[in-house]
Amino acid sequence: MKKEENVTVEKVTTEKELKKEQNKKLLEELTKKLEDLQKDLDVKRFLVDGGTESAKKFLNFVETKAKWKFTEVLGIVELQRVFKDFLKGGKSKEFLMGPIEIEALYYFLSKEEGIGTEGTIEYNELLKLINTPKSKMDAMRKEFEQLQFRMASVENGIDPDQVEEELKK
Repeated sequence: MKKEENVTVEKVTTEKELKKEQNKKLLEELTKKLEDLQKDLDVKRFLVDGGTESAKKFLNFVETKAKWKFTEVLGIVELQRVFKDFLKGGKSKEFLMGPIEIEALYYFLSKEEGIGTEGTIEYNELLKLINTPKSKMDAMRKEFEQLQFRMASVENGIDPDQVEEELKK
């Protein structure tokens, strides 16, 4: 007759398994944050100082000074529509622009060239007006890129706070 023995098996969680579980939770958190931030970026409207006066100045620039080639005309037409719609509405004094409109206007402003001081005051004013919303938008995009980087690091088993040390190994 064989003697029966009761054996107790304890599950020992290794450091690797523990880290994998922590990474799984961190990935879920990062995924949620990325999704939320992406939704924010998709629908966010940025306040442009000056309201109606700013819209008039931007419209004047788009209609008379913005340089374009080939299909860039579509951006000009869309910006013109946005500015005219705002000015026609007249209900709100707050002028809000989406990321695409901000990028397009900034692009056309960046193509502007000049000689001497003629037109510098008006051009500088346009840059100042669009710079604030563009800076806010760029900060949101930078945060999004940093979250993507953290997520990629975690997915590859690298501690996102210790990336340089991990890469030296």
